[in-house]
Amino acid sequence: MPKIHLVDTTPLIALNRLEQHLGGKHTILLKRDDIGGIGGGGNKLRKLEYSVAEALAQGCDTLITFGALQSNHARLTAAVAAHCGLDCVLILSKRVDRQDAFYTESGNVLLNDLLGADIHVLEDDQDPLARADEFKDALVRQGRKPYVIPFGGSDALGALGYADCAQEIAQQAEGRGIRVDHIVHASGSGGTQAGLIAGCERSLTGARVHGISVLAPAPALQETVHTIANGARERLGLPLGEKATDVIVEDGFIDGGYGVVNEQTLDAVRLLAETEGILLDPVYTGKAFAGLLHLLRTEEIPQGDTVVFLHTGGMPGIFAYTSAFKAA
Repeated sequence: MPKIHLVDTTPLIALNRLEQHLGGKHTILLKRDDIGGIGGGGNKLRKLEYSVAEALAQGCDTLITFGALQSNHARLTAAVAAHCGLDCVLILSKRVDRQDAFYTESGNVLLNDLLGADIHVLEDDQDPLARADEFKDALVRQGRKPYVIPFGGSDALGALGYADCAQEIAQQAEGRGIRVDHIVHASGSGGTQAGLIAGCERSLTGARVHGISVLAPAPALQETVHTIANGARERLGLPLGEKATDVIVEDGFIDGGYGVVNEQTLDAVRLLAETEGILLDPVYTGKAFAGLLHLLRTEEIPQGDTVVFLHTGGMPGIFAYTSAFKAA
């Protein structure tokens, strides 16, 4: 399958001060997928290595995708489009009930503009999929060749990027003589978790993938991840998974809905910043880290196990939520 190079091997680092703060009962590692050479980095780059490669192979000249107003996926799609000499149309929805200037003008909104994307903002009740089809049809009539990337880049093709990531973690752990028991990460549109599951079946047998939902209730997200994971398994020549309920999803940290932050999320962001000097965002990684802390403190992840927290990026979201941090 075609693939373009957007991501170098990202560091896998020990969180020694965090381990000490939590009592030294677990080995905690951080996979720095927030580091990237294009667009500020983040997990969507691994997915775009495959989806944009397919677009280029088909001779497409424009990328179309969609997301929330502060979508990290939209920002990185715009960055990769610029990197590859493609045009980019972003269809962004007002899914989060925030009207302050920090949210509507800074963070990813500002970066999308700097990256030269053609931005269209919809109200929450407007259908982004329908608008994407309208833009695609209009471009085709102009003789252009658009390529539509799904929400979050999350389909079987994009998920292959996180099968690659699982293999990368396996190689890094083997090089240090470490056994990885758990991977914990933010799970939104499902593609990252699906790719990790398929990748662990190939490269990290025995590691459990815990998705901390930031968007959907567990049953819905389990179905989404299961479907995408089976698509990735088919492409990798792996046996299909039988049950969606085998997907591990923790949905107790959605906290009022997508993009809604609360005190435990902000506390989690501050804890990692103050113990390790590493920054999380309040929409994805902050909620996922709050979930990780819960799993460790309740020993749902048993004492003595080694856990990798996958940092999926999203730092521009810190600035979009300036008012929330100041209020706290």
